[in-house]
Amino acid sequence: MAQRLYLQEVGSTKYKLTALLDQRRTLPRTWSGHTDYDDFSEGYYASDPSKESFTEWVISPEEEPLRTQSLQVHYKRLSPGGSNTGHGHQNEAAFYIISGNGYEIHDGKRYDWQAGDFCFVHSDSVHRHFNADPDEPAVALVMKAKSTWMAMGLYQQGGIEPWTSKVEGYGPREDWSQLWTPGSNEMSKVVRSPELEYQLTADGFVKTICSPRTPDVRSWGLDLDMLRIPPGSKTALHWHMADEYLYVLQGTGRSRQWDVAMELDDKYYAHVAEEPVVADFTTDNHIYVPPNTQHVFENTGDEDVVLISAQNRLFKHMGYDKTVVLEAAPEYQGD
Repeated sequence: MAQRLYLQEVGSTKYKLTALLDQRRTLPRTWSGHTDYDDFSEGYYASDPSKESFTEWVISPEEEPLRTQSLQVHYKRLSPGGSNTGHGHQNEAAFYIISGNGYEIHDGKRYDWQAGDFCFVHSDSVHRHFNADPDEPAVALVMKAKSTWMAMGLYQQGGIEPWTSKVEGYGPREDWSQLWTPGSNEMSKVVRSPELEYQLTADGFVKTICSPRTPDVRSWGLDLDMLRIPPGSKTALHWHMADEYLYVLQGTGRSRQWDVAMELDDKYYAHVAEEPVVADFTTDNHIYVPPNTQHVFENTGDEDVVLISAQNRLFKHMGYDKTVVLEAAPEYQGD
């Protein structure tokens, strides 16, 4: 059985790692997704005997050359009336339900979902996914910052396997959740995006799914937004240190990205590329923005573009919580 790679080594014979970043910047910024989910052929994970749960990776540490370990993304499909066998891992995961309806069992509690919902698997959750439709498959896009947990040594995970006999040297069962942030169990696990209104911001029309501004949503590792770009319009041209993954839920457009070079003198200085990396996208495509990149997304079609944006929230806790708006979205008239 092939080894699954959870965290890729970062090494160099030189202290300066510019060559690694340059290599990542040569990779495509947009690429096509799937249009026929029935073509999935890989099991959700090798030990799942149900044969009703399938996955196809979009971004993972197993990419060669490596694009990012900040985020991991994959499609997931449940066969009609099917489920996986259930498992647990310490990292969070966010599911956007592309199609279908079903429910989760997380730590013995049921959470129903349908197309358009975001469903969150919390840290240290024993969870299982069920497709409630006996005739149609359910498809989701799964986004997570798993490598961050792995880098910190939080890799206690596995299939459901109750402790049925005493292991020498260990005591009786205790409540694991006493280590969690107080109030975690009262936070929301499902966000119904169709019930949210787009807010006009400097970035354009945005639905905030989870971020530090949504303390009632049980997600600590991801920031998720939905962006709507009207025909002929664009998002803000902005700049942040975190890299970013975007899924094209609807529409046709263009990504423009200006890479930033580093100068080390008396302090760090940025030099912005004179010409952008330009790439077109359409429905069910994927977009990647490398760290420390100025970028804008444009609508080149005749219907709204809708994007799902994911960033690893750890950047904000490391002192990079500023997004610099260089040019606001055309509809925005504020400061």
